Amino acid sequence: MPLPNLSLVLTLVLSFLGLVNNPLSASSDGVVVFNEVQYNPTGSDESGEWIELFNQMGIITDISGWRIDGIGYTFPEGTLVNPGSYVVVAKMPGAGEFGPFTGSIDNGGERLRLYNHSDRLMDELDFGDDARWPAAADGSGATLAKRKQYTASGRTDRWTYSSQISDTLS
Repeated sequence: MPLPNLSLVLTLVLSFLGLVNNPLSASSDGVVVFNEVQYNPTGSDESGEWIELFNQMGIITDISGWRIDGIGYTFPEGTLVNPGSYVVVAKMPGAGEFGPFTGSIDNGGERLRLYNHSDRLMDELDFGDDARWPAAADGSGATLAKRKQYTASGRTDRWTYSSQISDTLS
C-alpha cells in the first residue's frame, strides 16, 4: 500500500484548522490576499473606497505588475510587501496608500480578483450585499473585514464588518 503524500496531508490538516488555504477547493494561490474592503462609504461620495491586501507569507513579496480586476489597478514596479504586512489601494489615496484606481467598487457586490504579473490568479473575493454578507458593511461607514488574516478569502463565513467606523484609513 503506497504511503500518502505527507505534504498534502499536512496542508489539508492546516487548511481544516483555518491556517492555510485548502488546495483542493481554493482557485487561488493565497500569497497576498484580500483582507478588508470599503466598498460602500457613507453618503453618495464614492471617493472613500479602498481595498486592503495582506501578505500571508513569511517573506517579502514583490507585487510589481500585479493587478486587481474589478477596479482597474496595477501595482507599480518596486512594490514590495513585508511579511505579515498590509497594502492599501484607494480610489483617492492618502499618505502610504497606493492608487488612485479608475473603477468603482459596486455597492451591490463585486468579484475582485488579484492577478500576479504572469496573469496567475492569486486571490478572489466575490462579495455581495445579500443576507450572506454582513449588512453593517454596506453604507454605514464600517468595512467588509476578514475575521482571520491567514484564511482564504472566498467563504462568506470568513468575513464580518469592521468595528471601527470611518470612510478612510487616514
